[in-house]
This record gives sequence, C-alpha cells and structure tokens, in this order.
Amino acid sequence: MFAGSPHLEQDYCKDKTSFEKKSEQSRLNSTSYMDAPEHIIRQQERQQTIEIQQNAENTKSIGNRRKHIEELLVALGEKKA
Repeated sequence: MFAGSPHLEQDYCKDKTSFEKKSEQSRLNSTSYMDAPEHIIRQQERQQTIEIQQNAENTKSIGNRRKHIEELLVALGEKKA
C-alpha cells in the first residue's frame, strides 16, 4: 500500500479512528489472517503496546487532575480535608 515509505504507513496508522483500529484488529484475529507475514503481526503488536501505554498515561492524567481539583476545593474551603 505504501511501498517504500514506512513513515507514510505509520502516519496513516496514527490517523485511524478507534473504530477503524478495532475493526482492523478483529480482521487480523480472524482465521483468514493466520498466514499473515510476521512483520505485519509485529507491527500490530507494537500498535497495541502503544495504545496500552497511551491509555495508562490518560488514566494517570485523569487521576492527577481529580487530585488537583480536590486540593483546590480544600484550599478554597469548599470541601473538608
């Protein structure tokens, strides 16, 4: 698809919606992809790892924001410690 340009392929993967990513993943998990080239399988594994890391970072970020809001409310006297 993007012969000779791995950067274009990587950019395309970044711009996919979560629905596209999920549908692609379900296609790859189907039996018709059991004979898929190993580099494709490795690329999918890397993509999954990146998504897991991003989800973990987002969870930490949400937790930090909540903690900060709680601290602000306590500092303003709106909430008891």
